[in-house]
Amino acid sequence: MSIDPVSSSEKPVLDPRWLWGAGYALLLLCGLFVWRDLAVGPEYLLIAATAVAAAMVTGARPRWAPQLGVFLLFGASLTSAMWFANGAIFGTIPDDAFQPRPLVLTALLALVGCARPLWEQRRKYSLQTILPVSFVALAASLLTYYQLFTVGVAAEHAGRRLVLTLFWLAAGLAVSWWAQRKRDGALAVGGLIAIGCACVKAALYDTTHLSGTLRIAVLGIAGLALLGGAALLGKGQRQ
Repeated sequence: MSIDPVSSSEKPVLDPRWLWGAGYALLLLCGLFVWRDLAVGPEYLLIAATAVAAAMVTGARPRWAPQLGVFLLFGASLTSAMWFANGAIFGTIPDDAFQPRPLVLTALLALVGCARPLWEQRRKYSLQTILPVSFVALAASLLTYYQLFTVGVAAEHAGRRLVLTLFWLAAGLAVSWWAQRKRDGALAVGGLIAIGCACVKAALYDTTHLSGTLRIAVLGIAGLALLGGAALLGKGQRQ
């Protein structure tokens, strides 16, 4: 029986999936012992796990699970957001044990890790990428806003609450406009997510935590921005 040299040379001698799995398993075990033996805070372990996920997305991406890194970045952002909510919003974590800066770094690192899949799918996006990336972007913006404004330069000014609402609204309208031009339905979903979060925050949170002219301003600006965005999208659709 003859052997085809081309087909035999194309067949891999060793399946690399086992090496991928063993490598990530050992890194996970390494992180466990770093937390146990060196008493490193779990916030910093979350940063390390996010860095591994970002490396999986940007460079060392396994072929058998190309979307795995994106979902790991989504999981890291979800963990940091829940951690942040328990410490900053619900107060279930004591002040001396709550460290928001590592959580902010985790969210920003996850957002940077999403750059490659967004660039690779710039011609046509998929919902499997847009949905987790949208949450990663929302979490990164929320935690960054908290660190820069809530406990930063605008800690004593109630008007800081307008910043995040208007940022989400502007970003959502910009993404929706770009999706309209590209005729990309998945990208349009990402824009609608940001717009929806801005509207919910304006209607439920800003109206109860702001008063007077600030409350009127956020509702008026958001409403006018939505009307302007609707007119712009409608004009582009007619063209």
